[in-house]
Order: sequence, then structure tokens, then C-alpha cells
Amino acid sequence: MQCPYDGGHLVDAKSFNSHVSSCRVAFSGPLIQCKFNARHWIPMPEVAYHSKMCADRQLYLMIEATLQCEPVPLQRETEMVDVDGAGDEADATAPAAPPVTASDETHMLESH
Repeated sequence: MQCPYDGGHLVDAKSFNSHVSSCRVAFSGPLIQCKFNARHWIPMPEVAYHSKMCADRQLYLMIEATLQCEPVPLQRETEMVDVDGAGDEADATAPAAPPVTASDETHMLESH
């Protein structure tokens, strides 16, 4: 079998897994983000295999079929938001504030 990391490596089937593991560690090429799970970073030679075998593939495809469009990633807490929707420069750089709960409001009233 041919190693996906180095085409010059021909390996027998019995030792293929251990060989690929050692070549993966030595690999210095680009990592590609998985379409089905953003926490998966795959070495370029394994992208086609991972895309077929990813454990999150079925869930992603089910959501995509239900929504009739690609899922939109959620906004992270550290991202900046446009506070009033006006799209002006001042709001676009303001950090997102955490939501105020009823207990927070009660505490604020009692402290004044």
C-alpha cells in the first residue's frame, strides 16, 4: 500500500496503520478544517478519507437537510457585535455584553 504522506513509501497491509501514524507525526504540511466539525483539523493527505468517515458527518447532513441550507456557526462570546444594527464603526468594535438576569437587576437595586 502507498503511504498518503509520502508516495515513495510502500508499506505492507499489516504495518500500514503504524507506518501512517509515524508519518503523520512527522508531517509538516497544511492542516484542513473539517466541514462537519470545526474542532477537527486534518492533515491534507487524510482529508478525503476523513470527509467520508467523520463521526459528525451524519448529524451535519441531517441538520443541513432539515434546514435546507448549511448550518450557520454560532457567534462566540469573544467576537464583537453591532449593538444597534446601524453598522457604524463605534458599535462594530464594542465587545458583546453578557445578558442581565432578574437576579442581577434585584442586586443592583438593593445596592443603591
